[in-house]
Amino acid sequence: MENILPIRSRLSLREIAALLAEWQRSRPQYADVRAIGRSGGHDIWLAELTDRSIDAEHKDVVLITAMHTGMEISGGNAVLTLGKWLLSDDPKARDILRKLVVVLIPCPNPFSYEKADINYQFRNEKAGDPYQAPWSFEGVSDPELYPEAEAVRQAIDRYEPDVLFDSHGVWSAGQIMVETISVSAFGLYKSFNRRIVDDIRAAAEAAGYPQDSEDDRQRLLPTDAVCRDAKWRHHFQNVKEGCNQGIYAYNKYHAMVMSIEVAFEESGFLRMRRLLEIGTERAPLEYYPGYPNRGMNGGLFHSVTAYGATPGQRRRSRVELWDKIGGFTTGLMHPELPGRLMYVCSTSRETDRAVFERAFGQPIRDFIGRLDGRAGFDTQRLRAFMDPDPGLYLALDLQRTKEEALTDASRVIPLPSGNEPDTNRDSAIRHGIAFKLRIPYPHAVLQDVSLNGNRLAESETDGYVAWKDGCWTIVQVNVPPGADSELSVVTVAYDPVDVRLEGVFDPANPPNPERLLLGGSVGPIRPLAKQDGAPVKEADSP
Repeated sequence: MENILPIRSRLSLREIAALLAEWQRSRPQYADVRAIGRSGGHDIWLAELTDRSIDAEHKDVVLITAMHTGMEISGGNAVLTLGKWLLSDDPKARDILRKLVVVLIPCPNPFSYEKADINYQFRNEKAGDPYQAPWSFEGVSDPELYPEAEAVRQAIDRYEPDVLFDSHGVWSAGQIMVETISVSAFGLYKSFNRRIVDDIRAAAEAAGYPQDSEDDRQRLLPTDAVCRDAKWRHHFQNVKEGCNQGIYAYNKYHAMVMSIEVAFEESGFLRMRRLLEIGTERAPLEYYPGYPNRGMNGGLFHSVTAYGATPGQRRRSRVELWDKIGGFTTGLMHPELPGRLMYVCSTSRETDRAVFERAFGQPIRDFIGRLDGRAGFDTQRLRAFMDPDPGLYLALDLQRTKEEALTDASRVIPLPSGNEPDTNRDSAIRHGIAFKLRIPYPHAVLQDVSLNGNRLAESETDGYVAWKDGCWTIVQVNVPPGADSELSVVTVAYDPVDVRLEGVFDPANPPNPERLLLGGSVGPIRPLAKQDGAPVKEADSP
């Protein structure tokens, strides 16, 4: 296969090295440039850009690669352009470097890049494809055959990034293509946060660069292996099976992963710049600024989330919890009623089996009875919390081995992911754990927040924080390192304030909510003393 068109405008490998060296020479307080490997006799360069006067403990980490350069030159051009802007005197760039560590690997495959030949796009000097062939959930299969992939793998393990962003593109002069974000690579880079994808896309569209969307596919992702059968596959998106550095970073560190296709270097730069700006802002439903990759098992109202008042603390907690979440059992009070909520979490197989009877329908009064005599639990207050509705029960996401699921199916709701706990894994939590509980009433007034029946005070380190976000009131309970987190029972009593309509009504003449009667024992929880005058923060207050 021959190059039909001239190669796109680009820097030579020598010019790239000189540019990065100039960054280090002229901006030593911001740039740390180093070689992290070799490919075809050439150095693989990494540039770490951040304001070194501020401790990295207080910064999220973004790793940006251009794994297809090689030949997808526009993607690498956009990464280098971003680096030039970050080291400029633009106040926005300086603010980003104060708040983030930005790691650039603009040319991970210099052997292919130097060849400037379409026949070498997906290969290195040993004829291997370092982009996908060597990758698994565990890392790189053959570091000697794939030194380019191994260099990137080591960078991922060193930085444990909050975001891994891969920039793809085109190779010919004047070549264009449909630009995408989080759609290319045949689904391997599908982000778990559509809000951020849409936000980044909008940054390019505002400058006149149209962006393709996953919505334009008008097809579902495959839901089962049978979706790939010839009889059905034309009804589903073409999603590749396999792994790459993004999937590795997500699986090991819960990194938020995305890729972009770059037809126009300015568009690529604008999208990456917006990505970095997002990292300095507070995302929806989050208490702290930074990237929303802290939730471990989101869904329904509540979730386990990373602990910590600093990005460094949250990163260490995130990595640990993500590694161990497969062994957790979590659950909530059912049916859920206005005025109070309960969320439970066990991190230990032994505790799980001692206190949880089955996945669905275990009476909460029975569950509390199993906690009598357990150190650190005030079961009298837990019983008082449940007195208005003693017949409620638990709905649990039980963690069980495949053998247990097969022999006792009535106790188990199979996990959607098919995750199976590692029975030999250490269950101790060393970097803290937090629980985020969402109340679907924006004007709710908190009356009591307790952990294991013990009332908590407001605290970002050992207690709870609460804030308003859109239609939600959110409570996050923070359990610090060193505390016993083997079993946690979080209870929240609140006055919902708002009264929601129930039943069939006339939309043209709805009843006055203030005159509606609530059905059942809901509303303020009488057994717990109300804490008057404790306002809940608005979303922009943290």
